[in-house]
Amino acid sequence: MKNQLTKESKESKESRFNTDTDIVIPCTLVDTGIQTKTKSSTRKAIVRITPMGISVAVEGYGDAGSTDGYGEPIWIEFYNKKLTVRCWADITQEDPTDCIDMEGAREDLRPYSEIKEKL
Repeated sequence: MKNQLTKESKESKESRFNTDTDIVIPCTLVDTGIQTKTKSSTRKAIVRITPMGISVAVEGYGDAGSTDGYGEPIWIEFYNKKLTVRCWADITQEDPTDCIDMEGAREDLRPYSEIKEKL
């Protein structure tokens, strides 16, 4: 099956991500909408943390600029003093389809009364 990572391609992909400054976390995502734990209800994923940002690669998903099996369609970065999430939700588009400015989620924006209640 095209979307499944073989042992060889998995080793190749993991070695591509490993550098002196990267932290690579392999994991398996479970489809929470499916009650059975069949092979089709899970996907292998890799989270890569670098000084530049955090990327997420999920088996069977990619972006326009990457070879199959090597795409990172989710990227989180601190850009222009703002936490930003970029998604490539359409594999035919080179530019991100979604750029989410996370500044509205800053904890210092929580109303003071909510913070006081939690203390």
